[in-house]
Amino acid sequence: MIAGQVQFREPAITVSVLGDDGRFIGKGVIDTGFSGYLALPKHVVDSLDLAFHVDLEGTLADGSVVMVKSYRANVEWDGATRTIVAIATEGGLLVGMAMMDGYDLNVEVTEGGTVTLTRR
Repeated sequence: MIAGQVQFREPAITVSVLGDDGRFIGKGVIDTGFSGYLALPKHVVDSLDLAFHVDLEGTLADGSVVMVKSYRANVEWDGATRTIVAIATEGGLLVGMAMMDGYDLNVEVTEGGTVTLTRR
């Protein structure tokens, strides 16, 4: 099980990303509108020296289409290390639906409420 907390009306969990140049641990906001694995701030991608994967086309919430760069990353997830594809963004750390595939998400929607991801 993965546990987190609602902070500022956003469900968040701690995410640990491993790269050739170290580790980044940060709060990842769960984004059910994001179909990918992780969106990482560009400075994190650069500081970990993540390996470039491919350019991807993404559709934003307003319907506009943008090109984004994707990178291979290792993530500590529920007691194991997973290799995933993360996109680099100018925003914050987001946890997408692909990352949570195979899990049940429960959010206690109140400030300080619990967030749990339980493997099915």
